Amino acid sequence: MHSQSNRSVAERVADALIEAAEAKNRAAIMRKIADRRLDALFLSKEGAIDIRKAQARADQDYIRAEDAAMEAEHQANIAKARLDAVQIEWETWRTLEANKRAEMRL
Repeated sequence: MHSQSNRSVAERVADALIEAAEAKNRAAIMRKIADRRLDALFLSKEGAIDIRKAQARADQDYIRAEDAAMEAEHQANIAKARLDAVQIEWETWRTLEANKRAEMRL
């Protein structure tokens, strides 16, 4: 058990799995919003394709949407790192418990 929690390692793994999935979902939604905003801006511009792309990417609405998507992706990466850490703790606990059982059989 973790010293700062009265929850078991298995419960914390479950919590971290949910947190990581929710963060990944938020990131996917924010990325989709940014992509849709870019598409809408591109279609609203006039001129050559390269010019329209550049204007759409420079638009403040798109920049805000892109920044929000990047932040959501960052949070998803952090949630995944937390999940990895708790899973390592789980595997360590399992190994220690298996070692204890093996020692009892000796």
